Amino acid sequence: MASANSIDIKGLRIGLTAAADLIGKSKVWVRHLVKDGYIPEPSPDGYLATDVARGALRFREDEDRRASQTAGENRIRDLRADALALRLERESGALVSEAQAAGWEVFEEQAGQLRAGVMAVPARHVKDLALRRKLEDDLATEFGVASKRAADEASGVSPQAPNRAPRRSARSRKPKIAA
Repeated sequence: MASANSIDIKGLRIGLTAAADLIGKSKVWVRHLVKDGYIPEPSPDGYLATDVARGALRFREDEDRRASQTAGENRIRDLRADALALRLERESGALVSEAQAAGWEVFEEQAGQLRAGVMAVPARHVKDLALRRKLEDDLATEFGVASKRAADEASGVSPQAPNRAPRRSARSRKPKIAA
């Protein structure tokens, strides 16, 4: 039912320029919509205005559907990539679980308390200040060696045997001359 001010556009034919103006795109865009099958080929009289509007709307709906599918696929692809990276980190040993981290925290706290207790022993039991100082220095040295060994192991460096100088190869030794 058309009112006095409305126009019935069912049979209205328009040219290429008017079709482009109707959908707010360029003439080239309208030609692409025709080529892609969204708008039927024009007759010699031009395009049906309703066909142009419907074709543009169908194209937009297809684009929206493709975009939402692509966004979903991208999310799935990103999740798979994250899962793969996590698995590779776990397999390479680079990932430390929260439980391991908490365990190391407790261990470090206990080791610190042990060190403090052991370092207090010379002060409690030795009255000779020179001997007490030597014991404290020796204990500090041993704790330092143990700490370095632990750090080397954690970083993957092969630790040397404790309290030993590195071995020299046979080539580096100077021959003894008999006198």
